[in-house]
Amino acid sequence: MAIVRSVTEPLDWSPPDRPDVSYRLRTPAVYDRARLARACLARGARFWSDAEMRQALIAGISAILAGDDQAEERALRLGEVERWQTLQAAGEAIDIELAATVAEIEAVVARHWPPYAGRIADRSFWIEIMAIEAARLLTVNWHGLDQPCATDMRGLTDAALEAIPVSDLKGLALQALALLGPDSREKKASDSRSRWH
Repeated sequence: MAIVRSVTEPLDWSPPDRPDVSYRLRTPAVYDRARLARACLARGARFWSDAEMRQALIAGISAILAGDDQAEERALRLGEVERWQTLQAAGEAIDIELAATVAEIEAVVARHWPPYAGRIADRSFWIEIMAIEAARLLTVNWHGLDQPCATDMRGLTDAALEAIPVSDLKGLALQALALLGPDSREKKASDSRSRWH
């Protein structure tokens, strides 16, 4: 039987290997997702959409294989990427060989075309910053750490955030991000909208 938690109750979380430590996360407010995005942008993070990543990959293939003598190879690689993306968009099964080929294409483009490598780095940085900022935003108290839990307008202060062990911060961030994710009503509405579009 599933335990149903009220969306207005705070969440208490302890790291699995440290039951003597617990963190309390508040329930997200209406503007918290926007505050999280703003905090990430204020830290210099940028998230490139899948479409923007696809454009950069295609531009990278075209730049790396730009010569007339590479036209056939260029067309082949662009075709494989297009096939991969079409199958992904349709939600169809993708064969392992195609997946491996596209992964190799992405790796080569990342090694040889700095704009694509930069976008990969930007996405990775965004994900890391988003996790830290989500934990900062929703953590309101803890027990079992030597330092008191201090907050300011952003949530946890920098000193308080640094007091959290890195191993705890990853789990805490996952809990915060789960709280900030769409609730069941939003998911139902989103599923309903997608059937009509």
